Amino acid sequence: MTETIHIACEGQFQLAEGVQYDDATGHVWWTNINARELWRLDPSSGEERYWILPQRIGCFALTRRQDVLLLALEGGLALFNIQTGALKRMAAVEPHILETRSNDGRCDRAGNLVFGTQNERGRRAAGSWYRFDTNGRLQVLDLPNIAIPNSLCFSPDGDTLYWCDSRLHVLMQSTYDQNTGAISNTRLFADPGDARVHPDGSCIDDEGCLWNAEWYGQRIVRYRPDGSVDRVIPLPVSQPSCVAFGGPALNILYISTAREDLDAAAIAQEPLAGAILAIPMGDVRGLPESRWGGTV
Repeated sequence: MTETIHIACEGQFQLAEGVQYDDATGHVWWTNINARELWRLDPSSGEERYWILPQRIGCFALTRRQDVLLLALEGGLALFNIQTGALKRMAAVEPHILETRSNDGRCDRAGNLVFGTQNERGRRAAGSWYRFDTNGRLQVLDLPNIAIPNSLCFSPDGDTLYWCDSRLHVLMQSTYDQNTGAISNTRLFADPGDARVHPDGSCIDDEGCLWNAEWYGQRIVRYRPDGSVDRVIPLPVSQPSCVAFGGPALNILYISTAREDLDAAAIAQEPLAGAILAIPMGDVRGLPESRWGGTV
């Protein structure tokens, strides 16, 4: 099967990441990390809007209010009101570690935000995984220290956490307790088998399959729950960064991409680098994005 790739937002983003779909409003969201921008697209009208924040946004979460998002800024967590521009600081994250910033994250099925911190000054595993629960408490998760946290997503029942350290080139899984954040039975989920490929952002569909964007791999891979490859979608860009299902039927795969570190010759070869792409997936459907369940 050959998929038809559409351009949802032409963008020329250096580092578009964390694409999400809000099933309540029909909006597609993402962050352009290095520019400190939060972007929103209305696919039905084509309207685009963005907000510039005081710090870079590693990831974000929808909340129970359509006008408020929970942001993981490089220095901590904050609630952001898109109507007023008000930013309410919620928790500092690693203020004593100068080399890290917040990176990939997503809410679990119980509405707690789980995210990781990334080492920006080297390959040392200086980052950690955290859970910001619905009561506003920040908890360190019992997972290995990491350099580049990515691929965070949850099985449909919420009992399996998928994650990776992109520098190690493999996808991992852990048994996860949604009530307490307890982690157990951490093990390999899938190995792309190519040391040049860095697994990046992932999402889960309604059959429990994991869709992963392969940075430098120029493709999206669908893994079955047993870790075997089910489907591969080649892309016209080398640096896809994250995936999310959207559209009224949750059967459009949105893909954020980047042109970070690409020189003029590389961009000439892949002019869509930095765009937000969309692929209609027919009868493959995603799951609604979980929302942070705390008070906003």
